[in-house]
Amino acid sequence: MCIADGRAAGPKWTKWLLNEMRAVRGVGDFGIRKAFPVSTQKNIAIKNGWVTRDALGEWHVNCLAIGDGWTMGVMTRYPVSLGYEYGARICQNVARQLKS
Repeated sequence: MCIADGRAAGPKWTKWLLNEMRAVRGVGDFGIRKAFPVSTQKNIAIKNGWVTRDALGEWHVNCLAIGDGWTMGVMTRYPVSLGYEYGARICQNVARQLKS
């Protein structure tokens, strides 16, 4: 909640940061937000990250979402052969289960 309540970015930048996170589209728009109805998704701020760790043979896909009065984070590690979409689905499935 430190991003949403202003502790992370301070009073000057919090609103801007959350708006930027709500505006994520394209390849970075996956995971937790996709577990919610389309009408709700526009109000959820997200930050997703994905990288292959070649030395480990792993993808690391991480998802953060901030909604109205809640935050959720999912961190994944799995074999590189499964692709980053696999991690995106994990994030979405975890969110779907937690919000039910």
